Amino acid sequence: MTRLRFIVALATLTACAPAGERAPAPIAQDKPAAAGADRTLVVGQALAGAFVRLEPQFAHAFPPPTGERFMDQSGQMFNPGAMVARQGQSIQFRSSEDVLHNVRVMRADDNLPMFNVATPPWGSYAHTFAEAGSYDVTCDIHTAMRATILVTTTPYATIADENGRFSFPDVVPGRYKLVGFAGRNEVSRIVEVSGERAELTIQ
Repeated sequence: MTRLRFIVALATLTACAPAGERAPAPIAQDKPAAAGADRTLVVGQALAGAFVRLEPQFAHAFPPPTGERFMDQSGQMFNPGAMVARQGQSIQFRSSEDVLHNVRVMRADDNLPMFNVATPPWGSYAHTFAEAGSYDVTCDIHTAMRATILVTTTPYATIADENGRFSFPDVVPGRYKLVGFAGRNEVSRIVEVSGERAELTIQ
């Protein structure tokens, strides 16, 4: 099994704040952001295809998720095979071929069934995940069809690209838990995000 580990380098530069824009301050028990740093560009390197997220360790009201996400069934594959969505965001599972499919979703950590619905040719089914977590998606009819959905409470969540790169623009400075996982292997640590740019590496 491929294992992840952290090598973290935080590069802090002096930031020039846009006029009139100020970030909300963290709650008292957390270290406040550096003076003059209103938002931080977080860039990093991880294993290709790894899920990466920043979970704030301070009180902040992030805007609710907007728009609907889509997972297609085409060519007897789920497309995309990996997806990130926000808690409370609708995901539409749809079939784009003249083949009967179904969508079975189970919570990854304990195999708790979420739902199991048929998707007839050109049909669709929408579901809103009420709980954050990692979910396994399969089709009982075509057992090779598999996908993973990460549902998060944080807007700072993504999947590293084919070269392992990831980024989060406009991150509110403060203390975060940096989490990365590939397969069932998850690692995490607390990091301080501040300044104009922060560089993080997960291996």
